[in-house]
Amino acid sequence: IYFFTPVVFKAFDNIKPIDPKGTGKPEYYPPVVNNWLIDNGYTMTASEVTGWWKDTGAPEDLILANRLILEREVLKIDDGDIVDTKIDGNVEIKKGAKIKNSVLRGPISIAENVVIENAYIGPFTSIGEGSTVRNAQIENSILMGNCNMHDLDTIIDSSLIGWNAEVTQKNGYPKADTLYIGDDSVVQLSK
Repeated sequence: IYFFTPVVFKAFDNIKPIDPKGTGKPEYYPPVVNNWLIDNGYTMTASEVTGWWKDTGAPEDLILANRLILEREVLKIDDGDIVDTKIDGNVEIKKGAKIKNSVLRGPISIAENVVIENAYIGPFTSIGEGSTVRNAQIENSILMGNCNMHDLDTIIDSSLIGWNAEVTQKNGYPKADTLYIGDDSVVQLSK
């Protein structure tokens, strides 16, 4: 794990990112940055991490880290409008959340101004600020902020849904799925 002071931005201004894997996404590699800092008179120190830590560089790692955090945290209902909803387990509901006619099975973290209606939110799920889950089921997943998930007849499981994303289902024929997928993505569709 590297921790830098703001002086690292001077290094970024003076070195070029490299793309050794040919992905078209150049990166600043720590050894190059470290060498520039040392060559320019800055001090580098090292410390041993004695506690536990989790690398979250891949989506499945982020989902696991979310699970580990939710397992350990004592969550509570802070302030939300909750109507005709069953809540089991450790559930955090932040200010401005509106939850109606749903089932929440913790541990779950629900951010501010989230709307959940006619939904099942299963264990190890975090829902970001301003998101909506309506007529849908999700568990062991992370929804970033301002997501819209609605009208699904399948459970979304072990998924990472990015900022401002929409997940919905179309009824009728032809039976086809429309996907807008970013670089290096993985999509698994159920039959």
